[in-house]
Amino acid sequence: MTHKTLPGEHSGRYRTGPVYVVRRHFGSPDEIVYTGPAAKAVPALCGALVKWIQTSEKEGINPVIAAGIAHQEIAAIHPFSDGNGRTARALATLILYSRGYDFRRLFALEDYYNLDRPAYYQAINIGNNYKERRRDFTSWLEYFVKGFKEEIDNVKGKVAALALKKIGGGLKVKVYLDKEQLVILDFLDQLGRITAGDAAEALECPKRTAQLELQKLKKLGMIKQVGKGPASAYVINP
Repeated sequence: MTHKTLPGEHSGRYRTGPVYVVRRHFGSPDEIVYTGPAAKAVPALCGALVKWIQTSEKEGINPVIAAGIAHQEIAAIHPFSDGNGRTARALATLILYSRGYDFRRLFALEDYYNLDRPAYYQAINIGNNYKERRRDFTSWLEYFVKGFKEEIDNVKGKVAALALKKIGGGLKVKVYLDKEQLVILDFLDQLGRITAGDAAEALECPKRTAQLELQKLKKLGMIKQVGKGPASAYVINP
């Protein structure tokens, strides 16, 4: 996770010095809101976390709870000089995916956190130091589980609405749609017509990539092409 995001000498390596989370105040001194564990303790703490993740599955701990605890623990250990939040969120997603929650292409937990960043930081900052953070994960886990459920419900509702429109009210086949395809179908739901250029702009990707996503939906029977050449576009397949 730190590849190409940190200088070469730090990428993929544990931090070697102290770490602090600082809240900046305009016109006032900065406030230290969290002090991470000593650098010399980081390898052992990360090793213990890896061992716990492995045993949590054998002990039957709910995957969502395990992912939430791992997320909080990485954020608390702060093992790298930067990129710790990104690493924590990626690890939580990996745990969920590896234990049966195959949603990685439908949504990211990051979407929920981005709705209210202050709420995310308030939820995860449950102590001023590592020892305090480990006393009680309840408030953080309540936030994490709530976000997970809301994102799952959001995707399920969106897929169901689009699928019902496609097949006239009866879900007769199981269709797997990735996040990019949902964006395209949502565009069509609102405007009724989409070109490869529209799709590229909506997905913020190269036109060739957008064309591939359109072809996937066409193959699934969700959309159909109208017109030919530069004037061609796609509409919902009734």
